[in-house]
Amino acid sequence: MNASLKLVLFVSFLGLAGYSLSDDTKAAKPSDVHAAMVADHEKAVADHEKWEVEISRMRAEHRRALAVLARLEAELLEHDAALEDQARHILEHEQEMKAHAEEIAHHDATGDAAKHDDLAKQHKELQAHHSEVAKEMSEFATHHKELIEQLRKLGEAHQHGGKKPAG
Repeated sequence: MNASLKLVLFVSFLGLAGYSLSDDTKAAKPSDVHAAMVADHEKAVADHEKWEVEISRMRAEHRRALAVLARLEAELLEHDAALEDQARHILEHEQEMKAHAEEIAHHDATGDAAKHDDLAKQHKELQAHHSEVAKEMSEFATHHKELIEQLRKLGEAHQHGGKKPAG
């Protein structure tokens, strides 16, 4: 047998054997298998595109959330600075009261009747100042309570049960 006859017989045998296998096992044609793979790939690509858009949206939301947190941090820093000013204001008020108490003690020791009216006027001013400080402290306490409560709720709302999301 020459080589070309062997080749023809071999190709014919493969054709018959392939046809026979296909009919006997009802196997899918290679083009059908590839079509399913292509469809799977197309779906995966569509999923990836959808996920990329979703990730981009989430990252933009994260940046906005960080901006909100930065504003909250700035508010906390401003609140802290105001509290420091208030503490200094209270110390000044305390020093005024101490000076007033010393004047009262001096007045009692000397018995200068003319000073009595001045001391009463100073005392009234100190009491008015004290009322202002008390009102300011009440406002600070309210603001502080509200701010801390909001931050506490924010923290609780964004806990993942002690677990970090997978990724």
